[in-house]
Amino acid sequence: MNDNESQINDLKEALRDVMMLIAERGKPLSEDLKLLLTQVMEHVANRIQQLRNQENLPVQPIQLEKAQHPSAQINAFNYDPKSKQLHVKFQGDYPQENGPQYVYDNVPENIAKLFMRGAVAPKTSGRNPWHEWKKGMAPSLGASMNALIKMGGYKYQKVA
Repeated sequence: MNDNESQINDLKEALRDVMMLIAERGKPLSEDLKLLLTQVMEHVANRIQQLRNQENLPVQPIQLEKAQHPSAQINAFNYDPKSKQLHVKFQGDYPQENGPQYVYDNVPENIAKLFMRGAVAPKTSGRNPWHEWKKGMAPSLGASMNALIKMGGYKYQKVA
């Protein structure tokens, strides 16, 4: 079984688990929860389709834009809606410009926009040489990267 097939099976199992929890709950779902579940199921279905359609083409680094919000993890990024590729340059050793760059494939535009806005708040507070962050305070590119892109399971590769 290749990596894409494994990811697809994991996504299907996660959906089955959620549906079982809902069924075992035995209570009516609120409209907000129904909407959220619909969005999650659409996202998972799209991700499964993307994994099935993926091609392993070599990726070249592209010009990145500096992050608009201070970030302890993210230095720069760019999104190409045509190829659905999100390029992210992480912070490196001080000075930060020398961090690694990765490309994430088949990222839906709405997910990329949420990431670029730093829509997810961090779960912790802390500080490093580039930035201080506080629990629950958005925008946070690092928390958004983790919650939306890494946890989204998008295929990626290091390009620089």
